[in-house]
Amino acid sequence: MGIRTGYKQGTPSWVDLSTSYQDKAKSFYGSLFGWSWDDNDMGDGSVYSMAQLKGKTAAAVFTQRAEEVEHGIPPHWTTYITVDDVDVTTAKVGAAGGKVMMPAFDVFDSGRMSVVSDPTGGVVAFWQPKAHIGAEIVN
Repeated sequence: MGIRTGYKQGTPSWVDLSTSYQDKAKSFYGSLFGWSWDDNDMGDGSVYSMAQLKGKTAAAVFTQRAEEVEHGIPPHWTTYITVDDVDVTTAKVGAAGGKVMMPAFDVFDSGRMSVVSDPTGGVVAFWQPKAHIGAEIVN
């Protein structure tokens, strides 16, 4: 398994699962992959559970937001792609034929992100790391 300390522009670097049953998902993936969990209070009563393997972060699981459920969005994994500047990259999305679904915003001191869709409707998040580089253990 590879230990990572950073990612280059354009590299997928993180995944998280938005699910309606966070505890069930943690149990499932924990039993499959041997992940333990570091639960982090998100400040709004929700918890962002970061999967740990050999003391390094691998992925995360959190409870899906109510507005996503109301709009019929099923549980889903989101892939994050590291970018040098999330604001600059996000500003290019419209001209390239995509749509900005969530404009750039800070995620505590962890980093800055946005969520976009490509012209086919595929959704991805852009990630500009600060304290959190993304997955510290891969492969």
